[in-house]
Amino acid sequence: MPVWTEDGRSRRGHRLMGWVAAALAVAVGLGCVAPAWADDDLEQRQNQLAQQVDAAGGVVDGAAALVQAANQRVSQAQDQVASAEAAVRQAQADLAAARAAVAVAREHEAAMAAALQIAQDELAQAQARERRGQDNLAQERDHLAQVTALNFQQGGSLISVAAVLNFDSGATDLANRIQWAENAVQSSQSSLDRLETIQRLLIAARGDTAVAEARADDAKRAADEQLAQTEAAEAEAALAEQTLSAALDERRAALAAESQAQSQAEAALAEAQSQLDALRREQAEVADEIARRAEAARQAAAAAAQPPGGGYSGVGSSGLIRPIPTAWISSPYGWRYNPIGGFSELHDGTDFAANCWTPILAVASGRVIKSYFGDGYGYRVFVEHGWVGGQFMTSAYNHMVQPGLPVGSWVNQGDVVGYVGTTGYSTGCHLHFHLYVNGSLVNPMSYLP
Repeated sequence: MPVWTEDGRSRRGHRLMGWVAAALAVAVGLGCVAPAWADDDLEQRQNQLAQQVDAAGGVVDGAAALVQAANQRVSQAQDQVASAEAAVRQAQADLAAARAAVAVAREHEAAMAAALQIAQDELAQAQARERRGQDNLAQERDHLAQVTALNFQQGGSLISVAAVLNFDSGATDLANRIQWAENAVQSSQSSLDRLETIQRLLIAARGDTAVAEARADDAKRAADEQLAQTEAAEAEAALAEQTLSAALDERRAALAAESQAQSQAEAALAEAQSQLDALRREQAEVADEIARRAEAARQAAAAAAQPPGGGYSGVGSSGLIRPIPTAWISSPYGWRYNPIGGFSELHDGTDFAANCWTPILAVASGRVIKSYFGDGYGYRVFVEHGWVGGQFMTSAYNHMVQPGLPVGSWVNQGDVVGYVGTTGYSTGCHLHFHLYVNGSLVNPMSYLP
């Protein structure tokens, strides 16, 4: 009889135990050993074949769930990469547009600056002409004032006329006086003419200055507006560069996530396959040994010319008892949704809800043939009961809080074989109860009261 020990598999294999355990026990057990008495009962054989098909379907569903979950993670990562790639392309386009807008804005800014400089130069020239006109006007006014003052000092025009008509003067003196008067009048008139001309030129210069000032103001306003547009375009370009940088970072993160998801998926699938292979070996060995023992017992009974049913003593006519009489059934035998694995599985036993450290009773008398810790079922004990009502039975008690009775121990019906726990693949304190009939897993509640 082999000794069952912990094989060092990681607890991640617990995700496979629930749906593989029953499936492999039925599929391998029924496939490797076909009990002789099944040939005498066609209906039982048909039921067993139906269980085998359902169990195989459970294996396929469980494996498909693993592959689907892995592929979903990779697909999500790929979607993130695609989204990041689109964001990068959009950010690159926005940046190119922003840079083009900056280039145009700078060209316009340069043109506006040149126009402003021209307008400012023209204004400066107009202002210079206006100042010169003002200086000329002032000078001419001063000259006219001097001429007028001199004229009045010498008697003015009327005095000059009187002096001309002075009959006491000689002919030569009269000619001089007339010439003097003419010169005074001509000088004053010339000064007045120049003053009028200078005033007209000053008025024109002031008009040119006003026009130049208006043009300079317009150019300055246009230059300021263009400068604001250029600054806005540069800000948009800077924001576009930041957006592109963030998009590139997001793309790098998405690519890393995709690579990580791919690696994790591949590792998960490889580990799942490894766990599946290990569980298949374990369950095949369990099923083969129980089936061999059942067949050996049948052959021994046949050799003794006794009908099956002797077996171990201590099994009353009432048959089996419940392993925890006061417990309620939290999960029956059959197909269900696995709350941890997230897929459909064949629940290969009956769960009895009870507090941890609640005593677990032997459902019938028998001998302990296995007692070990398994990844999925934690601490477990197998009790072989022998022939009960013409059928060879073995019971298994799983998730116990600590190791149960050692191999070789004899128990009577109702003796304590262990205590309720939550070791292995378990979500809380309970007993997961298995029942093998004629070497195959069955629904325990078909035999328990």
